[in-house]
Amino acid sequence: MNRICLILLFVLGSLLHAQEKPSRIPASFYSFAYAEGLQDVYVRTGTDSYEEIKLSTANIIGPMETIPTNGAVTLHRKDKDAEGKEIYPLVGSAGIGRISKPLLVLFPAAKTDKLPYRALALDRSNANFPLGSYQFINISPHPMRGLVGKTRLNSKPGSVTNLRPEGAPGDVVTVIFEYHDGKLWRPMTQTRWAIRNDRRSLLCAYLDPLDRRVKMRAIPERLVPPPKKRDQG
Repeated sequence: MNRICLILLFVLGSLLHAQEKPSRIPASFYSFAYAEGLQDVYVRTGTDSYEEIKLSTANIIGPMETIPTNGAVTLHRKDKDAEGKEIYPLVGSAGIGRISKPLLVLFPAAKTDKLPYRALALDRSNANFPLGSYQFINISPHPMRGLVGKTRLNSKPGSVTNLRPEGAPGDVVTVIFEYHDGKLWRPMTQTRWAIRNDRRSLLCAYLDPLDRRVKMRAIPERLVPPPKKRDQG
């Protein structure tokens, strides 16, 4: 009798576990540039449901409650199979590890890549991306260095560095960024910034494909809410 009870409890527990809804996390999205034909993508928001995201190169979109797949936030396009059924083929993904509030920064992939988007997951939590700081993303092929007031930066290609200038809010500091072209350190920009503790921003260093110069793009965190969700499965 005891054995039968144990078996029933095991079966019941398995059924309850199977009925649990998958966990969701609040994810945000920024597109440095669009992959061809994919300004709009879809993310998984339910067991069998997906929601559209209209990507932006000017604003960060989100947060949206998404369901990771095998430890990654995945991006999809909407299509139909041979029988006319809606399907959502994969177009990009980013592993998030233990990040609870990921910000996915998207880049068009190389033509040789299997998926049209490359995605990098940043930690948007206040502990790792506090107000008054920057996330410096070096997507250029060159090492970079910089000076923001007294705060120094050294960045390898493909790296992400948290940069938080020293000083009181309102202080104006000199900002210098340089890149190494393989022979010499070359100036990229020199300007002055006012220290802010009421916002945070992304800084993306990249190689302009038109003039082959290393340039910088600053993206303040202006969150644009996604459209209202439909009922999720």
